[in-house]
Amino acid sequence: MTHPYVQAWREFVPSLPPFLPDGDDALRGVSFLVQPSPSDAGGADGQQVAEDSSFHLGLLPQPFHGRVEDARIYVLMLNPGYKPRDYTWESGKTGYRDSLVEGYSGRTPMLFLNPTYAEHPGYRWWWVKSGLRHIVQRLARSRAIAAAEAQREVALKLAAVELLPYHSRRFRHRELLGELRSVVLARQFIHEYVLPRAHQGECGVVVARGNWGWNLKETDNVVVYSGAEPVSAHLGPNTRGGKLILHLLGAE
Repeated sequence: MTHPYVQAWREFVPSLPPFLPDGDDALRGVSFLVQPSPSDAGGADGQQVAEDSSFHLGLLPQPFHGRVEDARIYVLMLNPGYKPRDYTWESGKTGYRDSLVEGYSGRTPMLFLNPTYAEHPGYRWWWVKSGLRHIVQRLARSRAIAAAEAQREVALKLAAVELLPYHSRRFRHRELLGELRSVVLARQFIHEYVLPRAHQGECGVVVARGNWGWNLKETDNVVVYSGAEPVSAHLGPNTRGGKLILHLLGAE
């Protein structure tokens, strides 16, 4: 039976901004934007831009990327970041917006491991900054396969799940999380569906950011980043999360 979290996003049909699924109307009471911020055009100094915590509800929500029902690896995050180019990508003719909508099915590979979107800020974060490219390289060497094949395998086996699906430059308003159906369902999905699978050895979980919201405890097949680890949320081969990923891929 499909978990209510996955079903809710399969039924979500974005029409006009602000893009809010049923049960998330509490966000209408906080600062949000449906187009690029005036500060993106240089109308504010760097500090003001850095402190901007507006939710960008003119961008499609990103609750997860990947095959969320049968993933081998789950990376739990806080919420999608924001770059002004996100609006350009979603309004362009690249097919990117269609891929986002298709991803709500939970049946597509991890979007930000698709080289088609190599210039997107999200791809650059997951592929370069998080260190997943080094995981792919290690897998390719371990299996003696081409890097492109290894990348496709990781894209099929890794799912990223956001606690809050809305873009922002900075995250605030923790007090609203309990009022948002999307957040409640995300937590339920992890605790009711993913954790039992992890405890049975069917998958693993890396809580890279936001465990104050996920509330997971570290056990076998569950790594919870702490201290300075969530700042970078690195997943390279020498990190605790990366080592679990390699183990689950059989590429230690």
